[in-house]
Amino acid sequence: MIERLKRAVSVLGYIPAAQWLRFMRFKRGQGHGEAEFQVRHLSHPVIARAGTTDAIAMEYVFGSRSHLPHAPLPKGAVILDLGANVGYAAADFANSFPDARVIALELDSANAALARRNLAAYPNVELVEAGIWSEDGEMTYGGQRADGFAIGKGEKTARTISLATLLDERGIAAADYVKMDIEGAEWELFRHPDWLARVNALSVEVHDTDWMDPVEEILQQKGFVTSRQADHWSAIYASRP
Repeated sequence: MIERLKRAVSVLGYIPAAQWLRFMRFKRGQGHGEAEFQVRHLSHPVIARAGTTDAIAMEYVFGSRSHLPHAPLPKGAVILDLGANVGYAAADFANSFPDARVIALELDSANAALARRNLAAYPNVELVEAGIWSEDGEMTYGGQRADGFAIGKGEKTARTISLATLLDERGIAAADYVKMDIEGAEWELFRHPDWLARVNALSVEVHDTDWMDPVEEILQQKGFVTSRQADHWSAIYASRP
């Protein structure tokens, strides 16, 4: 009970008190339609849909802000948000690094549609409706939660794009920082890790405990210094020395 109360109160760290009650209703799956929330870190409000996991995703993104890099980025940095959901982390990147170029990928069409609206006010953000993969093509996915689709299962399909294609099409040599939360597709990428040569730092959420050690070992073999995030058991941060 005390922990639940602490979590409820902690929302006031990023949601104004006037919007707290509505946010909590959305988080519990109550309410109807959509609502705009003015998050304290952002220059523009973001939209959440009632009856979805949007408010839970907002709590995760803005409550911990664990998606942010651990070290300063160069001026004009290229940031890739792989697994952008409805755009909350990408909006935070746009505000935290206003001179950066942010490219956000989201494979689900409904999530991408809302992300496009949430990011419309930020000229330094590009939304790409696709899933990152080891090669260009198409993938299947499914699941009941919009913040946790299962890759390779279900009846939905989405375009896939490799990191090399994503960067080459935009004339980018390398990404300065990559945030990766791609619901299990990370294993496919780490099985074919040549793309890491074009990344300077990244954080990756690993969706299977058995993958943690192999992913970290691959990163180290490719020249990264790694650490595991204390506030998230499945997240690995990696940067070049």
